[in-house]
Amino acid sequence: MSIIKQSDRPLATFRMDCNTKLALVICTAGILLFGVVSCVYDWIAAAA
Repeated sequence: MSIIKQSDRPLATFRMDCNTKLALVICTAGILLFGVVSCVYDWIAAAA
């Protein structure tokens, strides 16, 4: 059995710049559009 102890030196807050946040939003949107919402493929096929 392990016990979690509070540290004297907690981890620093993770920070990122606006470009990194934008890249993560774009990647997440792409995963949701092409991975989850399959009707996007029908729209692409109809446009071709």
